[in-house]
Amino acid sequence: VDYLGIPTGFTRFDEACGGGIRRKSVCLIGARTGVGKSVISTNVALHVSSKLFIPVLYLDTEMDIGDQRNRMLANISNIKIN
Repeated sequence: VDYLGIPTGFTRFDEACGGGIRRKSVCLIGARTGVGKSVISTNVALHVSSKLFIPVLYLDTEMDIGDQRNRMLANISNIKIN
């Protein structure tokens, strides 16, 4: 087996969590405000869905849908959000 889980696009993150995101598990990213939890989460979701063609369910309990949509569109288009 080359890898145990779904690769996130971040090699060091994959190594830290034991080979990527594993089936039947929950991957929780926690840190202080403004550290970049949403940034890494959206980048992982985009990598898994667009490069690996695996459906992704992304849940965010803090940001509203409009802000989340704008962040995702800015990320996809490589245009700064502001």
